Amino acid sequence: MKFTLQVLLTVLLTASISFAANIEDIIREAKAKGAKYNEEVKTLFVAMDTVKPVTAGQSAKRGLVGKTLLYKKGAKYRIESIIPEIPGFSKSSKNISIYNGKDKWSINPIAGKQKMPAGTLVLGGSNVSFFGEWWNLELSTAKLTGEEKIEGLDCYVIEIVRTKYNSYQIWVGKNNFQLVRDEVARFSPDVAGKQMQSSTRADFKKILGEWEFPSTFYKLQDLYVKDVKVNGEISDEMFDAGKVNVEADDDLQKAILRQGTTVKTPGFPPKPVPHAPEVSLPAPTGDTEETVK
Repeated sequence: MKFTLQVLLTVLLTASISFAANIEDIIREAKAKGAKYNEEVKTLFVAMDTVKPVTAGQSAKRGLVGKTLLYKKGAKYRIESIIPEIPGFSKSSKNISIYNGKDKWSINPIAGKQKMPAGTLVLGGSNVSFFGEWWNLELSTAKLTGEEKIEGLDCYVIEIVRTKYNSYQIWVGKNNFQLVRDEVARFSPDVAGKQMQSSTRADFKKILGEWEFPSTFYKLQDLYVKDVKVNGEISDEMFDAGKVNVEADDDLQKAILRQGTTVKTPGFPPKPVPHAPEVSLPAPTGDTEETVK
């Protein structure tokens, strides 16, 4: 009996050590898969509807609050969040995030054009949450803490401790190494407890060969993919912040402060969407920029 117990403990300890050591293999395989993905998916364009979700305690009102456009070309990306006309302000607004492979820029009509600090690939930022390239994060502190099923997918749970004030946790698909969920915990010495922010990528669809892309994003607002184009023409100028003309607009800021950030768009069905729409996959031809004008 004593011998059997010792054998059992040895097996459990060995399995635990093997499980913890797998994080290096996971990262290595994910990076290799990511490199292959970038070789085959040279450009990517995604158009999404941004929808106000229904939360507990609110009436069941749901409305389209804008559009989100994603552009990717190699390591470069551009994310546009377009908000329709705001009551009290006659123009729509557009927030743009650009990464040119070296520097990240934030461009919007409230703050104008700003070059962001170094360290652009930050979990919780829109670039990782949207494009899912978690393997480009700083992973020296990453550790495998378990496994869990998220959105019907078997996932590895990986914890990344960045500073004493921030810790990140990600759920990565065991079969495809796709980022399924990310969660950021921020601790402040001035505030009791911690602040949590999470994002979930769901309903993955094939876009080219073995490669998949989520058709639904659950963030502060829900996003539903309406159109995807792979390997279409995207000009390098799309990733040049110098080509974007924008100035800070005090009138827009005042309008937002007066009305709040929720913008109601007439005609959008005011009811929950039970399932994400199917991803449209037209042939990758023509100019991607022209598609969204």
